[in-house]
Amino acid sequence: MQSYQDQYTQCQDLAQDTSAGAKTFFQTNINLGQRLLESELGSFLSEETDTDLTEASVATYPTPDLLIRLQTAYVTVDDVRYVLEEMHDEHEWQRLVSNQTQQTSDTSTHIMVRRDRYEIYPIPATAGNTITIIHEAGGKDLSADDYTTGTITTLTNGTKAVVASGSTFTAAMVGRYFKINAYPLWYKIAAFTDATNITLDKEYTGTSIAAGTEAFTIGEMPRTPAATHQIPIWYALMNYYNGFKQNEAKAAIYKGLYESDLARAKVTEKRRYTSNYIPGTRGIFGTVNPNHYPINLTT
Repeated sequence: MQSYQDQYTQCQDLAQDTSAGAKTFFQTNINLGQRLLESELGSFLSEETDTDLTEASVATYPTPDLLIRLQTAYVTVDDVRYVLEEMHDEHEWQRLVSNQTQQTSDTSTHIMVRRDRYEIYPIPATAGNTITIIHEAGGKDLSADDYTTGTITTLTNGTKAVVASGSTFTAAMVGRYFKINAYPLWYKIAAFTDATNITLDKEYTGTSIAAGTEAFTIGEMPRTPAATHQIPIWYALMNYYNGFKQNEAKAAIYKGLYESDLARAKVTEKRRYTSNYIPGTRGIFGTVNPNHYPINLTT
């Protein structure tokens, strides 16, 4: 895996240009290249899960930050999940919500996602039930340099707790990746406790550290698989030689590397579906969801 700092440093090394202007150019274009890469590879590599709580008689809720496309949504009531069928057509949605006399229920059945909000139907009858939104999310620009201050004093094989000395861990490090430099396997940081204590998301598999200290690195990583981390580097260098320091021959070399590695990544790491269309029911007359119970029945 290559951290954000690894990526722009490699650009500087290959271009033999460590000027401040070039550094800024490489950092910007690495992020641009990463966004293009994520777009090409598709949704499941950028899947996020967000939750909200129902409010009584409230149908509209803010969409999660960076939401691009809904994957699935459900409401959990008494440990039972009620999957929401997504609506895509405004006319059909309006027909649904205006077509029923009984419009409040804890077992919602449908969802309509808009740019900055989503609506669920029927309107929740009570507050406090969890709405879960699984969605394709846009990426945030990488910006954090590697953190290497201090040493690790305690990290036991088979555990997740990391104890450091001389470090200043921060809450912003949650989601970044950690490694012991002598054991170069990266672990995602799951939780921050204080300036010298963090928790990994998986159990450490290296040699236990109980006596002495070990050097470490915390780096901000691209969301895409490790085998694709060089692709934004080629993209940044291609643009560097196309404009920042014009050299048609070198631009062509990095263009070739970018295009060939991107093509390979699209074969090996491509989205689960081959187009932007995610299979699913459209409209209110599609496949019946077993969680959708009849309403307004009379005997």
